[in-house]
Amino acid sequence: MEAMFVIRQEQIQILRETLFRSQLEDHLSASCGALVSHLTAAEFQCRLDYALGIARGYGFDAPDSQQAALVTLLFHTGPLFHRHPAMRAVLDERSCPPGERIARLFSETSAWAWAAVTDPGDEAWQRALGEGGG
Repeated sequence: MEAMFVIRQEQIQILRETLFRSQLEDHLSASCGALVSHLTAAEFQCRLDYALGIARGYGFDAPDSQQAALVTLLFHTGPLFHRHPAMRAVLDERSCPPGERIARLFSETSAWAWAAVTDPGDEAWQRALGEGGG
């Protein structure tokens, strides 16, 4: 009898998420170079874990381009941008799919709101991580 090699759905999902995370790490290193180049691997992973947790908290559950977009926004604008009332109103709108909510962040929030929330520095990350999340 021939031995069969069976890959369970759970294993495929873990492989998919691992590949996505690796690609996201590469993307963030390239697009946020100055914001992350000084971080240790552990610090970078901690920030990535935080950002993924925030994304999942808003229903960006699938490891896909919408989740990557929100994570990238968290790195570029700062870890607390989602708390601003205008940003939160868009992100909390669960009747809209994640991709539409990302687009609406730019079309329905003012430049003033973005200026008010943009703080991607280490102190903002320390505050966010010290508070334990969103």
